[in-house]
Amino acid sequence: MGGNETYPNNVTYRILVETSDGIKKIANIIIDSFGGDIYYVPSERGLIEESRVSDVVDHVSFHATGAVLIKRQGGTYITCSGRSALREIGYQKMLEDHVYDITALPVQTKKLNEIDIVLNPKNETAVTFQFSIISGRLIANPDVLPGVTVNAHTPDEDLLHSARMCLGWHSGNADKFLQYALHRLSFQRNSADLKAKRTLYIPPDSNVRRPKQFGDDEEGA
Repeated sequence: MGGNETYPNNVTYRILVETSDGIKKIANIIIDSFGGDIYYVPSERGLIEESRVSDVVDHVSFHATGAVLIKRQGGTYITCSGRSALREIGYQKMLEDHVYDITALPVQTKKLNEIDIVLNPKNETAVTFQFSIISGRLIANPDVLPGVTVNAHTPDEDLLHSARMCLGWHSGNADKFLQYALHRLSFQRNSADLKAKRTLYIPPDSNVRRPKQFGDDEEGA
């Protein structure tokens, strides 16, 4: 389905971090407003780790069907393990972007938009940016299902800053929120990654489905 005069086909916003020498850019998030597909485009072409295979990545696409594709820098694709359709997800970690030195990220020089996400790393320079999806049905009652993390509500001493954005009702996912969190880097860099500025990790299917409610057969419920 295409866009209309009110809603564009795609919405793009930036994931940014504040530093002492300016605002730096982690990635672009692109959302297909009517299809629900989500694209993660890192500001630098870091390595991707999936099933212990490393490659240089251009972007990662999360499709409404549950398919996850990684586009390599050379133009070919890696197909990751399948997940549930976005409509059925209760909670899912989508990716982790391990940034080894945020001061080396590209400076954001263009004017900020209202929907850009600006995160505060505080005094940390090595961070993990985590992107997850959660159903609003679990934000109010996360203990209904195990393994659910509600950013800023779940105790986490390594959490530096978090933000949340609605996916949008146009794609039939009115209950979905996109969670963005910045954490302290919780591991030592692998010696094999010393040349990499960052490493992306795609978690497997969480198998956490959204709780069923009356009217779930209706679009967008």
